[in-house]
Amino acid sequence: MAEKTTQGWHLDKRVPLALIFAIVVQTGTALWYVKGLDARIEANSTAIGTETDSRRSLSSRIERAEQNANGQAVALGRIQVSIEGIQNSLDQIDRKLP
Repeated sequence: MAEKTTQGWHLDKRVPLALIFAIVVQTGTALWYVKGLDARIEANSTAIGTETDSRRSLSSRIERAEQNANGQAVALGRIQVSIEGIQNSLDQIDRKLP
């Protein structure tokens, strides 16, 4: 029996040039696509950062508005007490008049 000599993979002239060209084009296209994905991911990251800053600003504005509303409620309560006092004084004056 003849012994088989085991040779590793090798490239010979039987591999068509078109196949090699197709593999190179596919690799280039895959790299181009991945680069496009990277750019879109970067744009989304920037947009998310901007949105986060915007939400923080909005949250701060809402908090200040709530504080202002609470202050206005206290002031309105004081005004109401003053109006009631004035009304009582007017009622007393009205009772003293003939």
